[in-house]
Amino acid sequence: MKVLQLAKYFPPFYGGIETITYDLYKHTNESMENIDMDVIYCKKDIDNGSVFSSLGGSLFSSNILFTILSTPFSKEYLEHWIEVRNDYDIVHVHFPNPMAAFCLFFFQLKQR
Repeated sequence: MKVLQLAKYFPPFYGGIETITYDLYKHTNESMENIDMDVIYCKKDIDNGSVFSSLGGSLFSSNILFTILSTPFSKEYLEHWIEVRNDYDIVHVHFPNPMAAFCLFFFQLKQR
């Protein structure tokens, strides 16, 4: 089973939702043989959105174009979502996350 988390941020940026996102990612990929978990998130200090593997899952990091009212906006976040959205059995969204809501609303999953 493949699971995708849509999060605003991911460690080393720390907060409550970021900690839960990391814990789910880490423990699922380390402890559950039949579940692969990936994460799409925003990160300020990278060059052009990147994908890397860690603990058996993929981390899709995305540059932030701008931030309004604590909401990061990212072209790479949207591109990652469009590219991989139909490859997963479950999509877990961490709210509040207007960028994820935008992705889900305008670029929906294909029905199986």
